[in-house]
Amino acid sequence: MSLAARRADGAAVMAEAIELNTVLGHGHRKIAAVLGRPGSTVRDWLRGYRANIAAILTKFTALVHRGAADAPGLWPAPASTPGANALSMLMGYATTLAQYSSRRSSLVSVPWHYGALMGHGPWFFSATGWPAAVQHQPALPPGR
Repeated sequence: MSLAARRADGAAVMAEAIELNTVLGHGHRKIAAVLGRPGSTVRDWLRGYRANIAAILTKFTALVHRGAADAPGLWPAPASTPGANALSMLMGYATTLAQYSSRRSSLVSVPWHYGALMGHGPWFFSATGWPAAVQHQPALPPGR
């Protein structure tokens, strides 16, 4: 469960890049140096995440609601940016999975990128696996 579709790097590496960018505000060059990856690769990961923030937030909010609607302790607090809100909801979903798993066994911790792959499949870290952006402008000019 550590690989993402059409990616040479493991999900944990991509997740670390997203965390460094979202939480600490590091740019793709600094993250690339920290992770030992090409800057263009890291830039693509971050662009893919940013492009899918709305879809990530929508999908994982629904999953957390379904899994822990009555557990307010599992709901993340609002964050300062849309990217941070999406990351918080991914972490909330991972916590929901851990809570479900720990009911049957000892205490379990689920990294958010595992939850992301479980909740969306191997296409989570790919732009291919998400719906296209919604068009908010009319396709044709208004009639006369």
